Amino acid sequence: IDLADARAAFAMGDFKREGEAAEQAAKEAGALGASLLVASARLDQCWALASQGQYDKARAACDNARVTYEAVGDNEGVAQAFNRSGVTLYSQGDLTRAQSSYEQALTAYRLVGDEEGIASTLNNIAGILSYRGDHVGAKTCEEQSLAISREVGDQYGIGLALNGIADELRLNGQLKEANRTYRESLAAAHRINQEYIEAYDLDGLGNILYLQGDLFQSEKMLQEAMTVCRRMDLKDACGAALSDFGNLLMWEGKVDRAKVHYQQALALRHEISNQIGVAQSRLSAAELAIEEGQSVDAEAVSREVQELFRKQNLIEDQVLAGAI
Repeated sequence: IDLADARAAFAMGDFKREGEAAEQAAKEAGALGASLLVASARLDQCWALASQGQYDKARAACDNARVTYEAVGDNEGVAQAFNRSGVTLYSQGDLTRAQSSYEQALTAYRLVGDEEGIASTLNNIAGILSYRGDHVGAKTCEEQSLAISREVGDQYGIGLALNGIADELRLNGQLKEANRTYRESLAAAHRINQEYIEAYDLDGLGNILYLQGDLFQSEKMLQEAMTVCRRMDLKDACGAALSDFGNLLMWEGKVDRAKVHYQQALALRHEISNQIGVAQSRLSAAELAIEEGQSVDAEAVSREVQELFRKQNLIEDQVLAGAI
């Protein structure tokens, strides 16, 4: 019953409740010596903790579950543990280990023929490809993920895949198509009351609108994104929304307000140990420092983060740092 409660909470986007119910399930199952139930509860706990930005604790829960599943030869459980562990590594900016974890998950999912799991993992791999500038590869993975999710009727997977496709369209300058796709993803998220996806869709729409020059609607969308992510305590999503809001304020010439948003984004990204996000926030602050006449400081920061981007093979971020 506790496990069912945890999964119902996940379906409603209530990650705090999911984590609490999963922890209770793990304790009770442990007392009974039911190791597979403990592993199942730890998997749910892993996702709940990751969604709240507690990545180290989340990965420990995933690893705990994976060891049990490997011992009994449960490839489905092993796949889920690798996939969710990859999410924690990706969110902290460890892209190499995240990709390795995702690839092991994909292999295990294919062994058992879990189409939903395959779609989820393809979606996650797309995120890494996009970060590294392979937008064709990322979009291909997202489209495969979307096709599978539609075939099996997974509304959550449909929403995530559409969000990823919209991101790629935006990055390639196809703003009208991206706007439409974000709204399609948002509609899918609404149908299942999944605010986790909504937060990212609203942030994406905010980006699209200020690139199209609609600053009023852009601010409205970014405010909504922050409201959702704060209500759900989604630190990663809040960091992105705060940073994008800072960009909008910079475009409007509101340097003081932009600085506050960049500082808040930086603090959140430090809190969850997202090294790539931290570097991106520092670069935004460096660009702002130029506006404030502090070009020497801005140059030092830009060179430092450019080297981090080079080591992570993040070509586009590296180019941006060089430009600043």
